[in-house]
Amino acid sequence: MADKTLTSANSTFYLTVNNLYPTPRKLEGYSADNIFSTDAVDLAETVMGADGIFHGGKVFNATPQEFQLMPDCNGCTIMANWVQAQETAREVYKASATFTIPSIGKKFTCTDGFLTRAPKFPTAGRILQAMQFTIQWGSVTVEDV
Repeated sequence: MADKTLTSANSTFYLTVNNLYPTPRKLEGYSADNIFSTDAVDLAETVMGADGIFHGGKVFNATPQEFQLMPDCNGCTIMANWVQAQETAREVYKASATFTIPSIGKKFTCTDGFLTRAPKFPTAGRILQAMQFTIQWGSVTVEDV
């Protein structure tokens, strides 16, 4: 892809949740300012020995992904149903997802995901505010599209 841009509006996100959504559901209805975000994760742990030799090793960490969804959208309904299903079952449901960002030519595949944070209701101001949901992914891979 020769002409990459910074457009995020054309990204797509499909979510599958075991025991709830066996076929992928498209999340839509993102907030105006934020669609999704992630934090950096530690890839290695290091230590300087008393003798001055520096050591390091690979560490495994989950990758957090936060979604900002408007309360009146299908994406928010999908996430709220996931919350409710887990509450009713008194169990957690594992998820997987794929999302594509055409502007940079990348497709991300996420597996072993758990919904770890969700609001019970939207914040109300002049209008209802975006709701933030967090999924922790056990694995995220990227490929060119």
